[in-house]
Amino acid sequence: MINNLNLSVKLTPILKLSLKMKLTFILVFLSFLNIGATSIYSQNTKFTLDLKDVTVEEVFNQIKNNSEFKILHATDEIDLQRLVSISVKQQRVEMILKQLFSSTHITYKVVDKQIVLSLQKESSIPIVSKKVEMDGQIMAVQNTVTGTVSDANGPLPGVNVVIQGTTTGTTTDFDGKYSLVADKGNILVFSFIGMATQTVTVGDSNTIDVVLVENADSLEEVVIIGYGKSVKKSDLTGAVSVVGVKDIEKTPLLNVDQALQGRASGVNLTQASGAPGAGYKIRVRGSNSITGNNDPLVVVDGLIDVGMNSVNPSDIQSISVLKDASSTAIYGNRGANGVIIITTKKGSEGKSTVEFGSYISFSNPTNKIDLLSPAEFIQFANTKNEGAGEGLITEFDTQEKIDNLIANSVDYQDELYRNAVAQNYQLSFRGGSEKMSYFVSGNYLDQEGLAINSNFKRYALRANINADISDKLSVVTSVNLQRTNGMNNNPRFGEKLGIGAVGFDPVTPILDANGKYNNITNVLGGVQSSVIINPVFLAKESRFESVGDRVQANLSLNYKLAKSLDFNVSGGVNNGKFLRNDFSPAGSGIGSPIRAAQGSVNRTRWQYAFKLAYDNTFNEKHNLSLTAIAENRGEQQRGFNATGVGFFTNLGAYNLGVADTQTIGSSFSTRQLRSVIGRAIYNYDSRYLVTASVRHDQTSVFPKNQKAVFSSFALGWNINNEAFFNS
Repeated sequence: MINNLNLSVKLTPILKLSLKMKLTFILVFLSFLNIGATSIYSQNTKFTLDLKDVTVEEVFNQIKNNSEFKILHATDEIDLQRLVSISVKQQRVEMILKQLFSSTHITYKVVDKQIVLSLQKESSIPIVSKKVEMDGQIMAVQNTVTGTVSDANGPLPGVNVVIQGTTTGTTTDFDGKYSLVADKGNILVFSFIGMATQTVTVGDSNTIDVVLVENADSLEEVVIIGYGKSVKKSDLTGAVSVVGVKDIEKTPLLNVDQALQGRASGVNLTQASGAPGAGYKIRVRGSNSITGNNDPLVVVDGLIDVGMNSVNPSDIQSISVLKDASSTAIYGNRGANGVIIITTKKGSEGKSTVEFGSYISFSNPTNKIDLLSPAEFIQFANTKNEGAGEGLITEFDTQEKIDNLIANSVDYQDELYRNAVAQNYQLSFRGGSEKMSYFVSGNYLDQEGLAINSNFKRYALRANINADISDKLSVVTSVNLQRTNGMNNNPRFGEKLGIGAVGFDPVTPILDANGKYNNITNVLGGVQSSVIINPVFLAKESRFESVGDRVQANLSLNYKLAKSLDFNVSGGVNNGKFLRNDFSPAGSGIGSPIRAAQGSVNRTRWQYAFKLAYDNTFNEKHNLSLTAIAENRGEQQRGFNATGVGFFTNLGAYNLGVADTQTIGSSFSTRQLRSVIGRAIYNYDSRYLVTASVRHDQTSVFPKNQKAVFSSFALGWNINNEAFFNS
């Protein structure tokens, strides 16, 4: 059972206190309740890092991806590309910052879950602006500009104050005060997370006070929290990270996974393989199981348990990552590893628009492994043989042979790896009228692998249509078609090539005198007893092909029973068919026969749900949202595979019947889930927030009675909306 309780307490002012006294009282009280105290989180959060010759930016990414810390600094203030090495075990963030900046001019503060970095203040003594005469010339002395930065609630600590176009800057202290040396005419830039950036030009006055206003877009941002419900970000009671379309469009993306890299706190991504088309291993707030699956649940436009990379990144409108029990309990045990909710783009009323986008990226091998030169290899091999009492190796027993081998030597790393090109093309159509809107897109991706004869291609087509049939009935439908083709992009295949690239001896040519592959080394035995496969032969003659076809479709009908009451019926299907053809040519090992295999998996997932939703606001301050859902989901999977070993020639993977030995296998599995779900959300004046949910599951995969209940309860308090806090 998943339970969550976030305790919040209301404070009522009895006396009219000064703002500082109010803030002090509140902070002490919250510390006593053990919620939100600065020292608690920073002291309890510890890191283990072992990084060598990495940039400061990479260290920052490690901290952000494995915690809820946010790092604030002026854009040009910190040298993010400075190389550092750091090794700590279970140390607080203060110790890491101390190692990073002990010999620099950077200072740091840990304010709540924010790490604020700034330049050291040059002087705490104000310098009076004046002019002095020296050798007949009038010279200006710089001003020290001071002031206070605040918002609607009072002084604001940790605000970045930077002279525009320079790296000179500082941050405000706990009382919101700052001091900065600046010339008349300099432009000061004031920035803080969640606030609109302001600029002020330095004039005759040495005192500049600034009041920052909240970024309306950030506060009013709508967050999807599951099963079609959305709330303002400021009214959330659970832990949810959001990645919007603006963040996604900043960087060309090959996979959806990359949209989360460094953009969602508490979400850690690790690239599982360098093969083309390979995805990422995603962990939301770490791993929850030693032996089980730790992948988060992925929901796309209401379709549950969808492959992360079955979505074209250019089609995404927003991504919500549900991280704590309060937000994930509504998805039951499947939400235990976190939930990633993806919303794709929709049509819009007005003039139709056509958008075309493309990009080309280049990848090249770096950090080649430093190996013995051909001459060094020959010397080493002879020395080893002589030490074993076997004399010189026959192939290396004369200088003439040695010179000829060196002249025809091969760098197998250069032969196997290449500069790879990835091309992506996107075409979309968007438009609509008052009653109907549409979004249609097509995508083509062609990604070469760094290894020769490896690639990945993706073809995708999506259509999203919204229509109002009447004043009460509306329809939303979405269809996504995708085909993927992979060639030699199996990670295990890449491992074989990697071993061969550094292990196959450099004095055995790729081809022999007859133009055929030297499948095995000419120096069999001795130093080459364990590495015998020509990696170029393996890369060019092997064929590990994969083809995947996906059809994802869902339909939603919404009928308005009353002004605040909606009834929704939705259904969807996610069908995938995956084919695999493997062919290993003769000579892939000493005496090994030709091997070929074929396999297929056909998986169908379906779901339908009935939802009753009530949402109403009373007296302009009381907002109540109630949701009741009955859901049914099922999955069926069929598999087939066949293998042939021993062919008289290289026939590929399509003639298994003529093999000396054939084996076949098949598989079948099915599962079903029935659920009843309830959720209640209460919001009073955007100050007091209550969220509760309960889910009853009956599924074929649970042991014993095959039933379980999952519930959550959360309270929230927006103290910044209290009248006494703003007075």
